Amino acid sequence: MKTLPKIALVSILALSAGACTVIDPSSSSHSSSSGGDSKSASLMTREQRIARFTENNLDHLKRDISVGQGEYLSSLASLMQIDASRQPAFFAFAQDNFAKLFPSAQTRAADMLAALDREMSADPRFAQRVALN
Repeated sequence: MKTLPKIALVSILALSAGACTVIDPSSSSHSSSSGGDSKSASLMTREQRIARFTENNLDHLKRDISVGQGEYLSSLASLMQIDASRQPAFFAFAQDNFAKLFPSAQTRAADMLAALDREMSADPRFAQRVALN
């Protein structure tokens, strides 16, 4: 009779393990997906991580860029591999270019990144940066 409870427990554990949720670490909004169908952050290029982060956090980035500081803007700078010593200049640069980065309320993440890439390429302080997309 002890075997039956053990089998039931093993079956429950197996079913529970099969229904686990995988959290995508590249998404700051922590969207989840069942199984292993989410793209692994380790397999994504830097540009893909930047694009995904921006898509998932565009409203937060918009707010941070408008004031020239914030955790989302800091995270974007880190993803872009901007040295910590140069980040304050990047924050001010982004804030100064807010109207170019967000020309309308409907600005999409890809459009904002393209504008950021253009503006950084035109600025001697950031011209060396690799294209974002």
